[in-house]
Parts: sequence; structure tokens; C-alpha cells
Amino acid sequence: MTSVTYRPEIDGLRALAVLVVVFFHVGFAPFSGGFVGVDVFFVISGYLITRLIRADHEAGRFSYATFYVRRARRLFPALFVVLVASFVAAFFILSPRFFEEFADSLVCTTFFVSNICFWWQSGYFDADAIYKPLLHMWSLSVEEQFYLIWPTVLVALLALRPRVERSRFPALTEWGVPLFLLVAGAISVYRADRTLDNDAAAVFYFAHFRIGEFAVGAALVWLEKYRPRHTLTLDGLMLAGLAMILAAVFLYTEATPFPGTSAMLPCIGAGLVIFAGGGARLARLLDNRVAIGIGLISYSLYLVHWPIVVFYAYATAQDFQPVEQWGMVAASIAIATAMYFWVEQPFRRRPPRGVALNNRQVGLASAALAVVLVAPAAYVSASGGMDWRMSDEVAAMLKTVDKDARARRAATRSNRCHMVTRTQSIGEFARHFEACSPLGERNIAVVGDSHAADLWLALSRAYKSVNVIQLTGAGCDPWTEHPKCVQLREFAGRFIADNAGSLDGVAITARLGSDAAQDIERYADGVADLAADYAAAGVPVVVFGPQPEYSRDVPTLVATRRTMDDLDGFLRAYLDDKVIRADRLYADALARRGIPYVSKIALLCPDGDCAALAADGAPLVTDYGHWTVAASRLFGKRLRARYGTVENLFGARETAGD
Repeated sequence: MTSVTYRPEIDGLRALAVLVVVFFHVGFAPFSGGFVGVDVFFVISGYLITRLIRADHEAGRFSYATFYVRRARRLFPALFVVLVASFVAAFFILSPRFFEEFADSLVCTTFFVSNICFWWQSGYFDADAIYKPLLHMWSLSVEEQFYLIWPTVLVALLALRPRVERSRFPALTEWGVPLFLLVAGAISVYRADRTLDNDAAAVFYFAHFRIGEFAVGAALVWLEKYRPRHTLTLDGLMLAGLAMILAAVFLYTEATPFPGTSAMLPCIGAGLVIFAGGGARLARLLDNRVAIGIGLISYSLYLVHWPIVVFYAYATAQDFQPVEQWGMVAASIAIATAMYFWVEQPFRRRPPRGVALNNRQVGLASAALAVVLVAPAAYVSASGGMDWRMSDEVAAMLKTVDKDARARRAATRSNRCHMVTRTQSIGEFARHFEACSPLGERNIAVVGDSHAADLWLALSRAYKSVNVIQLTGAGCDPWTEHPKCVQLREFAGRFIADNAGSLDGVAITARLGSDAAQDIERYADGVADLAADYAAAGVPVVVFGPQPEYSRDVPTLVATRRTMDDLDGFLRAYLDDKVIRADRLYADALARRGIPYVSKIALLCPDGDCAALAADGAPLVTDYGHWTVAASRLFGKRLRARYGTVENLFGARETAGD
């Protein structure tokens, strides 16, 4: 193997991969698993890079410097343009908080560690993802980390071939590298499956959990010489591969445990497509002019599409309509096409006229560009997101909201008494528990997720003579099977059973979300089972309904409003009616099961009128729906006015007062 030939069907496969990612990101519902397009790219990269290195090594011309300069010419120009353009757009569009986060992510992207940075912040499917214009850059960081390590490993393995030929295992001369890839890939997939339950975000973002995907492509370099000659067989392989990719695209969802074993469906599918190659008649689906054209611009298309989605979503603060979705797709393709011809190609094939750079100069130019990107980003971070871009009243309000968010985290005792499942183990929570929630003369317990932490604060303020036990964890609703949440539920169950005689009641609450109405019976069954367990121990149980929610992050709405005029009315327009409907259905479902229910929405929104602002004019929520300390205090006051004593509350008997 001494030459590398162009394979047009691989550009067609790139087109398929990038389009399903774009369709997923703009919100086309059928493409619920479109995120697997990134995994198809990993397979393609594994194949192409390994094929290139092997060919150069066998021809005696492989050079690390040449390899990395070639990568720089291929990747850096378009990336630099997108990062600069995104910085300019972020300056004019994003609020100080999100502009500061953007600046941090820009630095991480510049040094190809954004996958690690985004893991530290949150998950890929987190609600805040729509406010992160560079979130998609995590995959470039994973690829660059692959490019950093794999050439050295592969060259070392290839260099061992003469020694292996003289050993007792000459067969390893041909099969040593594929065997290494099989073992490394299997270990990676196994570790991913084992880690998904405890840290799904780490599995999603970290490169070592993606080795199996690159390995599929890399192994094809040794397997492709065994490609069948019969066209019908090749067609079958091509059809099977495409079917596997599309099955993942249309059947997978954000709830699918991913990556790990589940990623192998689209990855092996991509491998079959590459293996079948141009000899299959079905390759015409991929090597036609349209598919090749989209494949050629796929890198720029991937780079530009997500910032377009994010900035448009941020500026409009509303759900996308079909015409808007197609408009974003068209704009992304148009910009990517221009970038391909005017940015990618001039630097990839030859530098612009008068700019002939050798390898050393390319390295220095790359370092200079990094400084150009990092310096302004550092200033943005140091200046608090350049809050001087906002009017004084908007900047002051955003600072108030940020202060309220920090005050809420402190008041709900986050990451100590309220378990943050991403960073805290059940053992650590248990060690803090006795100090966090000592038993008193009179006690009630609160069980649930972060919304339950808000309720814990409200009850603590409303019933100061009663000790309120906090058994809450981030994302730990009664329905989740997240291992840490299951452990927290079991811990709570043991505590309640062991201390039933000291408890006057248990309050259960959790976020339902805007889609809960479609599956309300399942939600009701889940919380009813939990309530039955506690009631069996002899403890009265009350279920509290969902909190009012907004369809967009409130600080973002404040920033896009750019004025404080009629802020209350403006925010009310974004209240999520689906949550209000789910509250009514939830109440009816639990009533049929004989479980006492308290509607938070009824107390906070008398006659359907949900106030958006506290007495001081600040929003009552810190994001889409978590209460400020003032909101918790307001709810506690209204709860006490409605139910009076703890006995009345846990008998769900209303009273004029206490």
C-alpha cells in the first residue's frame, strides 16, 4: 500500500453525516438521533488518517511535521474564521453571563480541550446547550486528541513489523495492528458502558471513550483488501451499512444511553459503507454530484451551523417554525460553500499569493492566531462578560439575577446537603447528611430533585419550629434510573423507615417538564409507588406539583429585552402553558390514586395569574424555573396561609390560618 486514491463515496458519507447533525440541531423531530452523525465522522477520520499514515510510512516518506502541518492547513483557517465571526456575533447578541461563558469556551476550543471544558460545565443535552455557540467544537477537540496520539502509536506498531516477521508469530505482521485496534476498541466500549450510569457526560465528551469508533475506521485499512468482488454482495453491505446509520438517526433519542455499545450501530454501519466502497451500485447514492458537493463543504458546514442556530435562538427567544428551520439550513449551506472556496481551498492546496509558509512558519502562524483569539477572550472573562454593552438598568438587573442564583445555591446547600450527582457520590452525601439534617423534636422530610431543594427552603422558612430534613439530589426525580439517584432514593427510604416515629410527614416533588402531559399516568404511577413505600412505614405523604416554568431562560429573556419597561408582562408571555396543563392532569391522576396533592402553581398563580417579578422588581426564578430565595419565601408564606399547621398540610386540609 503506497498510494492513497480519492474515494468520492466517502464524501457522500460525509454529506449524510453532516446533514443528520444539522437536521437534529435545527430541531427536525424525525432526526432525533441525528447526533450520531458525529460518530460517523469519527469512523471516517479513523479510516482516512490511518490509511494516509500507513501509505506514507510504507513509502518511507512519513513525517510528523508534514502530517501536523497538513492538519493545520486543513482545519485551522476555517476554524479561525468561524471563531472570529462567532466572537463578533456574541459581542452584539449574548448577555454578559453567556458572553463570559462563550469566551471561556473559545479559549478551550483554541487549545482543543473544549470537550473537557464542556464536560466540566454540563451535559451535551443540557438545557443551557442552546446558549453555547461553540458546544459542537467538542468533537473537533476529540479528533485533535486522536491526531495527537494515534500517529505515534501507529508508527510504533508499524516499526515493529520487521521484528515480528522474525518472531514465532509472523501472522502478527499483518494482523498485529487490527488485533491491537480490536482490543483497544473493545476496552473503550466496555469502559464506556460501565461508566455511563455514573458519569454519562464524561463518556460523551472524553476521547478515550470514543476509541472504539475511530478503531472501526482504522481497522478497515487492513480489512479492505478482503473486499468481495461480487457487486450484489457489495450492494448488500452498502445497504446494510446505510440502514444501520439511518436506524440510529431515526430511532435513537436524547434518552438513549450513548455512546458505548449503542454507538457501534452507526459506526459499524459507516464501516460497512466504507468497506463496500465504490464497487457497489448503491454507491451512486453517495458519489453523485450533490452528495459529493455537500461532503466537500461538510467541515465548514459543521463549523457554521451550530452558531447560527444558537444566535438565532437567543435573539428570537422562541421555538423554531419550519420556515425558520429550513432558513437556518440554507444559510448554513450558503456560508459553508463560500468558506470552502474562499477559505478552505486557498490554504489547503496552496497559501494565498505571496504567503509561502514552511512548516516552522505554519507553526508560528498557528501560535499567533491562538494569541489573537485568546487575548480578547481573556479580556471578556476578566470584565465579567463586558456588561457595559447593556444599558445600566439591564446590567443591574442581570447582576441581581446572578446574585440571586448564587444565593439560591448557597441557601439550598448545593453540593453538600443537596446532592449534585455529577460531582458528588452517595457516600459523600451520607457523610454530610447528619450535620445537614439532624433530627429534632418535630420533623418533616423533603424528597426529590432540585425543585425539591427549592421546596425544602420554602418549608424551612414557613415552618421555623419544625426541622425540615433534606433528601434531594440534582435530577433525582422519582422516575429516573440514574444510579446515584437510585442510591439516594434507597438512602431516603431507609432513613424514613428507620425514623418513621419521628416524622410528621414526607413531601415529594420533582420537575415534570413541558412534555409530561403526554405521559402523565407513568409519572403518577412512579410517584405513587414512592408514596406508598413511605406510607407503609406509617408516615403521612403529600405530593407537591411542578413549579411554573418559562419556555426560555429568564436571564436571557431579560438580556434580549434590553429594557426594563413592562418586564413583568414581557416575561409572563413566556410562561410554559404545557407545565400548567400537566399540573392539572397530575393532580387528577394522583387524586384517583388517593394521594394528597398540593399545587404550587395554584398557590403562586391565583386565578391563573403568575407574577414574574418579586416585590423588589427582580425575577422570581434564576433560570427557566428554579426559585430565587425570595420566591421560596413567597411560596412558603402562601402555603402557610392556605394550610396553617403541619398537621393540616399533611392532611391536605386547608385552613384560614394557624
